[in-house]
Parts: sequence; C-alpha cells; structure tokens
Amino acid sequence: MKKHYDIEELTLKNDSDSEQIRTRKIFEDLKDKAEKDKPLLEREKDFLCLGLKLTTIELDGKPGDYKACDNSTFKHLYLVYFSSNLGAEKFYKPHKGQLYVVPHNERLKDFKYLQRVCDKWIKEIEKTNHSDQILQSLASETREELKNHKKKSGKLYFRKQKEDYAMQREKHILHSKFIYLLVKQVIENTNPAEFEFDFLGETVEIDANSLIHIINRHYAAQVKNNPQKTYHIEDFEPEKIHRRLKELLSKISLKGIIKSSDIGKIAFIYNGVTYRVWINKRKKQIKGVGQIEVWRIDTFYPIEEQTELDDLNNNYDLMDIEPNLKAFVKK
Repeated sequence: MKKHYDIEELTLKNDSDSEQIRTRKIFEDLKDKAEKDKPLLEREKDFLCLGLKLTTIELDGKPGDYKACDNSTFKHLYLVYFSSNLGAEKFYKPHKGQLYVVPHNERLKDFKYLQRVCDKWIKEIEKTNHSDQILQSLASETREELKNHKKKSGKLYFRKQKEDYAMQREKHILHSKFIYLLVKQVIENTNPAEFEFDFLGETVEIDANSLIHIINRHYAAQVKNNPQKTYHIEDFEPEKIHRRLKELLSKISLKGIIKSSDIGKIAFIYNGVTYRVWINKRKKQIKGVGQIEVWRIDTFYPIEEQTELDDLNNNYDLMDIEPNLKAFVKK
C-alpha cells in the first residue's frame, strides 16, 4: 500500500458497503504497519485508534494493544479532563454517540495514566538538544513557563499550596504535550506553501515557532491560569489559525492602506474583537543556501489591555476592509 494516506482518504464519506470496504482496507494496512512499528502520521494514528474503538472484530484488538495509539489515547483523556475545571464533580466521555459520566474507578485509572504520561514527558522537556525542531522550540518555552510558575508561587508552607503548585505544574507539562501533538499534526496536514503569504510587499511566514507561541500562550485559559494573558475564544480554531490569519492579513494587504514600514505591529478588528499581530525579522537556515532573514509572525492575540486599546484609538484610524473586518492605520 501507499506510504501515507491524505486527509480525504481517511474521511468516511458515507455508510455504503463500498465505502466500508475501502476504509477497512486502509484500517488493516495501518494496523499492519503499527504491528511492525512502521512510522505513521498523527492523522493515521487517529484513524487507526478510532477504528480499534469501533471494531466488532475481536481479533482486531483494542487501542491499548498498539503503541501507535498512545498519542490518540492521551489527547482523548486530556480533552476529557483538562478542557474543563479539574475540580468538577462530573466528567463525561463519548460512547456510541452518547455521553456517559465517568465512574470514580475509571477516573482514578485515567489520572494514573496521565500522571505516567506527565512523568515521561517532563524528561523530554528537560532535554535541550532535540533534533525535532517542534519539540526543541516547545521544550524551551515550557521550561521557561515552569520556571516562571515556580518563581510566581514563592515559598510553599502549607499542604494546599504545595498541592495547587504541583497540579498547575502538571497542567503545564501535559498541555505542552498536547500542543506538541497539535502543532505536529497541523504541519503534517498542511502544504508548506500555505505557511507563506504576501503581506505589504513582503513574504511573511507562519512557522512551527509561530504556532507554538500563539497556541501555547493564548489558548486554554482553564489550563494556563494566567490572568495577565488574553485568550482566543472563538473565530480562530487552533488547527486552522494559520489559514484564517493568512486570509485576513492578505485582505488587509490588498487594500494598500498600511505602509510597509508598519509591518511589524498590526492591529485589526474581526467580528467585533480587536486583535494584535507582531511580525519580526528572524534568521532561518536553508539547506544548500545558508542563513537568511525572513519575516515571521511571532504572536497573535486579542487585545484587552486598556493602554493598548487607548493607543489604537488615539493614534490610528479604523478603516473598513469587509463588513466584519476593519484594520487600524497609523495616522
């Protein structure tokens, strides 16, 4: 069979017999590769793991029988327990199209599993020489985050303080693994050309560093527990943020209302929310060429800080781009 399957091939189009046969062949091929420890893309692992959950054939096995399903299992449990307040009285899991309340014993088993993942992942975070550039960048950011968390926590005298500190630390660690898998899958699923676009006459990149910085710092308010940061709530799904940002900035650029000298600091209003984009020149190593300078999106977030909003209101004109999109232009 082929080396890797694209997203279209891994999508069930209907419930016809021919479609069941087609997807079963893909499932069996991926299962065979998993049994032989052959490399699979994250989307292929998710497809395999879902198939193992749904299969009625006992010989197929279960997700826990395959190492290739480890990431899918982690992502599922992470979303069950960390997409809401960990102190919630009830947690819910999907099963055959319905949600059920997770029993106490199952919850304890899941927490022990997540603790093992946390203990293993922190060892990866502590390494400083990863060949995987996504992991290298994320590990550096997570180490800094854990350092700041420790510094902010100060001296811990009481048991409750120590428990809260440990819980928040584990949240940071598990969140970084979730971000790693998310960014890895976004890059695997995207044509490299989609990460570049023309903006104000310059080629601008959204790379792994951009995605890590934006998603890690400005999503998941429940996990981050940092009131000094602003968080994306709607309109910008983390898996599609590069496409949406490219689309909006390209529309602003085509209007020709912002000077190229103002490329580094862009603000706009989309669907009633004010956003800031920081774009900076960074050095990039190109194989066979050497080191070059590129414009890269460093971060992107909703503006809530009053001083920033006052600066925009006092020193910029607001120009219509589309009915739901307006750009700030320096006076």
